[in-house]
Amino acid sequence: MQVPSSFGRIEPELQRELRSLLESRTQPLYRMVEYQLGWTDEHGQPANATSLQHHGVACALAAEAAGGALSNVMPAAAAFELARHFIRVHSDIQDGTPNNSRRFPVWWVWGPAQAINAGDGLHALARLSLVRLSDVGVAAPQVLDLLARMDKACLEVCEAQYQDLSLQERLDVSLDTYIRIAEGKIGALLGCALEMGALLGGSQPEQASALRQAGRTLGLAIQAQADIAVLWERRDNDPIPGDVLNKRKLLPFVLTFPSAQPKVKRELGGMYMQRMLEPANLPQIATILASLGARETSEQHLGTWREQASRHLDSAALSGGPLGNLRDLFAFLLEEARSPAPI
Repeated sequence: MQVPSSFGRIEPELQRELRSLLESRTQPLYRMVEYQLGWTDEHGQPANATSLQHHGVACALAAEAAGGALSNVMPAAAAFELARHFIRVHSDIQDGTPNNSRRFPVWWVWGPAQAINAGDGLHALARLSLVRLSDVGVAAPQVLDLLARMDKACLEVCEAQYQDLSLQERLDVSLDTYIRIAEGKIGALLGCALEMGALLGGSQPEQASALRQAGRTLGLAIQAQADIAVLWERRDNDPIPGDVLNKRKLLPFVLTFPSAQPKVKRELGGMYMQRMLEPANLPQIATILASLGARETSEQHLGTWREQASRHLDSAALSGGPLGNLRDLFAFLLEEARSPAPI
């Protein structure tokens, strides 16, 4: 699917905002940050490895759809990109794999200890970027409220990641648990970006809340789409995400394992009781789950969650700008979830 035109319009503004935040910071710590953002290579030389800025674009589009000016939302849009990278750096450390499908992660180049510093620095920079909303006329009480909203979303991501890691050695993962984790890991920050953009654009609180729920449900659909794709759409040369090798329970597994016959449970359990999955295990797991109808059932759930996200978007009833841009973004993020690159 072609990248929506809104990315080409908004991302240059986002890059300028991010660079203005970092331009006076010269300590070596920020070389790791610049590497994570795709601006430099591991030697500090200029590079062009910037990933698509989904969260920042989402925040900006929500503001426009609510009737706001793009320039007034840029500090918040940049904050969500920095927060996304903070989460990505820490997730890469937890996954422990040297390939995140773009290039070597920060921890592989500088070591886990320094990568933690880079991730924490990105989180602090995200908060500092949000404070810069006062420079475009946002009142201090509202800035404080928005800070609390973003911190709450980041904390929910951490809670979901903790729970996900704690289930690596377990087979009894319920659908409710899967939904809670996926909404937290992917939907919480995306939903907050949409909500904050709408609020800064001048929407009513109930409209912004509807956008937050749209983002949360979209995050759940994104995770479901990624789970289906890694089992049945992955090409032989595509990298396997580290969390999958670390035995994250994919939606088709969650839906199928509880009702499987004992023989199937033993076969699947034998693979998931290894320290890590072997790459060769994934086609075996896919074949077993497909024989049990897991792909069809998973796609039904995906369709339901995709439709729910669309309904929440409709219920926001924003009329100040082109809502079609948000629809295009939603469709693009779901299609991109088919690739091995992290969202």
